[in-house]
Amino acid sequence: MLTRIWKSTLFRFIAIRVLQAIPIIFAVTFLVFTLLNILPGGTVAALLGTSTTPALVHNLTIKLGLNHPFLVRYFHWLRLAVFHHNFGASLLNGVPVSNTIWQRLPVSLEVGGSRSSWGSSSPSRCRSWSR
Repeated sequence: MLTRIWKSTLFRFIAIRVLQAIPIIFAVTFLVFTLLNILPGGTVAALLGTSTTPALVHNLTIKLGLNHPFLVRYFHWLRLAVFHHNFGASLLNGVPVSNTIWQRLPVSLEVGGSRSSWGSSSPSRCRSWSR
């Protein structure tokens, strides 16, 4: 039974797609992390605003771990995200990001599923409509 599953064309297709998604996910996370780190003025300035003291900037920089090199911060975040499912805390409200993801996932799946089923039954995919 197991060998039949391994030899299945559908299983191989899904396995190849999953393996192809891994480097894409790493590339997207690296790109987003990079874009967030090249904010004009920096993350701390964006959070605190213009009227702040150097002591507050220094304390928040240390609290957020922004005093470490870029790659160290990226791989630390990646390790926490992949192995511990800890995406950090939201800078807006302090709630863990993973809680927000789990809270909004059912609606996202519902919208995605309904959109997928709607798209597969659209007239443009029907032969009689494409002529």
